[in-house]
Amino acid sequence: EKRIIALEKKLNMSGKEPLPKWAEPAVIAGKQEGVEAIATSADKSVPELSALQMMYNMGLLDPDILASIRKLKA
Repeated sequence: EKRIIALEKKLNMSGKEPLPKWAEPAVIAGKQEGVEAIATSADKSVPELSALQMMYNMGLLDPDILASIRKLKA
């Protein structure tokens, strides 16, 4: 039962877990105007936050980079 509770907490199944400090810069970048990769962080699990952090680390949450990618795509 303790393992199930720990897993549910890690997956943020309640949507009420606090945002880990390491994910804050990526979440802020993901919510900014021109990026809008996420609308909220309340429902994000650790794996989703990790993916967002990787995107942030690669510069893919920069509005100018995204604008360039969108131009190429069009």
